[in-house]
Amino acid sequence: MATAKIDTVADAEITVDKNLGFIGALPGDIVLKIFSHVSQQDCLTCMATCRAWDRAIPEYSQLTWKKLVIEPSDTYKNGQRRERCLGSHVKQVDIYATEESQLYLLMQRLVNWGCTEIESLELRMHRFTVDQDACIAALRKLAPDLVHLLIAGSQSMTLLPYILNTYPELTYFKSRRTGGLQHRNLTTIPIYRDTKIQYMHLDYPMDKAQLECTLPKCPNLRCFGIDQKFLGPFHSRSFDLDLLFTWCPKITYLSTNFVSNYGQFENAGDYMSDHVGIRYVNITDHYSRDQLARFLEQSQNTLEVLAITK
Repeated sequence: MATAKIDTVADAEITVDKNLGFIGALPGDIVLKIFSHVSQQDCLTCMATCRAWDRAIPEYSQLTWKKLVIEPSDTYKNGQRRERCLGSHVKQVDIYATEESQLYLLMQRLVNWGCTEIESLELRMHRFTVDQDACIAALRKLAPDLVHLLIAGSQSMTLLPYILNTYPELTYFKSRRTGGLQHRNLTTIPIYRDTKIQYMHLDYPMDKAQLECTLPKCPNLRCFGIDQKFLGPFHSRSFDLDLLFTWCPKITYLSTNFVSNYGQFENAGDYMSDHVGIRYVNITDHYSRDQLARFLEQSQNTLEVLAITK
């Protein structure tokens, strides 16, 4: 087989088969561009046409497989072909699971496929809880260099300190609770070192002790959202704004009221810049006049949006 070597966007070499008709005559970057617009299912269909395509497409379509969705309802039709399309070039994975054993099975399957350089991971754990140590161990094995993590599930609130201790390089963390809010007396887990987290969205309340354990270890935080509206044990249902800006001096976006402001936080990235000072604030009305006046005086030169809601 006549071949030529080219580099992908990720600087990995792929082999171009010169015996594949007009495709083999095209420049390597054009071949990659073509296959970046081919769906994953179409890649599998093309692989079934002949041995030459079956051999070549896993290399040509690496950009197509950069993002992967894994869920229990997968029929795994053409499973062997799909496995051959996967590997270290898979960088973003969404996992849907309905029970703990299923979650670990899907994560192990990714490891077996060589998908161990994942940078962005979404775990959607609907209506079941996990053993924290087992979950963290599975995450370490699957994604040792994780920088972006979303967890959807009732237990996302208990995993946060373990996540921050495991991934000090993490820059993005978002939680989304499923079902009703469960009030729990949670053990406060210390964060052992400063993190690089810049974007943190907590779709649940945290008590004072938890916040005082977590936020001082987030000096790079720029966008912070937390749902305080249904906060139970938190003293006065608010936290000290002065302390927040001492702990997180780079913060530019703050929201404590997701019930009325959930959609807006999806655009919080617009405020994540090198801009110095707070730009957007949406808070509940549980702060004293003196604290609000002090905050407004300190932020008058940078604040663009202020919303105070009940």
